[in-house]
Amino acid sequence: MTLAFTCKKCDTRNIYKISRVAYYQGIVICTCSGCQSRHLIADNKGLLDFPEFGRNIEDYMESQGESVQRLVLSNTGVSTQDSSTRLSPDDSGNES
Repeated sequence: MTLAFTCKKCDTRNIYKISRVAYYQGIVICTCSGCQSRHLIADNKGLLDFPEFGRNIEDYMESQGESVQRLVLSNTGVSTQDSSTRLSPDDSGNES
């Protein structure tokens, strides 16, 4: 799975490929490519001492009132998980 986020410390956009198993069952920590800060993405084992975090970044962001957007990639394009927004290859604006 692919994770994209913007570091709040330095405003650098980060994109990482992470293991789905690690995200849902393990621990994931990503290092910002801009400022080298470490971002806790998932702690499903509860090994780190951050009880307010929850299991993953989605839980934490929602508890802080921030929005989380999950995208689904398919053969026909990209859409939001609830299919309310869709981008297909034909939407690129390029005329053939």
